[in-house]
Amino acid sequence: MRDMEQEKSIFITGSSTGIGKACALHFDRLGYRVFAGVRKKADADSLRQEASDRLVPVTIDVTDPALIMKAAGNVAKRSGEGLYGLLNNAGIGAGGPVEFLDMEKVESVIRVNLLGMIAVTSAFLPMIRKSRGRIVNIGSISGMLALPGASPYAASKFAVEAFTDSLRLEMRPHGVRVSLVQPGDTESSIWSKVQKNFSPVYRTDQVRSLYGFVIDPIRQALEHPRLQPVEKVVNAVEHAFLSAKPRSRYRVGRDARIFAMVRHLPDSVRDRLVMRGLERQ
Repeated sequence: MRDMEQEKSIFITGSSTGIGKACALHFDRLGYRVFAGVRKKADADSLRQEASDRLVPVTIDVTDPALIMKAAGNVAKRSGEGLYGLLNNAGIGAGGPVEFLDMEKVESVIRVNLLGMIAVTSAFLPMIRKSRGRIVNIGSISGMLALPGASPYAASKFAVEAFTDSLRLEMRPHGVRVSLVQPGDTESSIWSKVQKNFSPVYRTDQVRSLYGFVIDPIRQALEHPRLQPVEKVVNAVEHAFLSAKPRSRYRVGRDARIFAMVRHLPDSVRDRLVMRGLERQ
């Protein structure tokens, strides 16, 4: 895989931290020109310090149509032979019992995780189609199995799976390969962000009396996460971009493989297993 022609260009959203940053630095080391999508100048400066001169930070907010189109225009001018790859990685998390969800946060999750992905893909697709390149979308194990207390995030990631399936078929006649990477729990700053934003409303007596069986496991998972190294996800993304025969789906991690099996069980059996799992937390 690594002997393929170098100097190809890849655009990555959400390159400031976590999976996106790890992928940006990895492909930069492999010799690819990486256009690293970031929202803040400080994040751009940090990437420049860690990467080669090939890496180009690009300011983008996946919820801002004007910034998306500006980013696409900038990449088109600088990518030379066209854009070989698009990695849709930008994402945020939010959760809690449905009865007590903050609807602004719910809408934000859908805007970033789903609508942003669709908008970015639409803007960059002509470049990808021209080069007969690759598109890789970062999903989640929550796109295979929706756990209680995670409905906004799970809904967005289930939708990402559907979007990827549809896009893969649309791109097939054009020679563009489309893959979905579904990581299990992975090293990322998203965990500290979710823990920081874990709403005080979920600690009230009212919520705990109704949904303590959901809240307590969520808090336990946030305080003591069992995370796989980000390199495992990076390796899956590399295979999706560089393999002559990329897979349509990459399930990364033991929990991802378990979720993939459990999702096909009858609903009654699956529900019992999930509830038992919550009780063990």
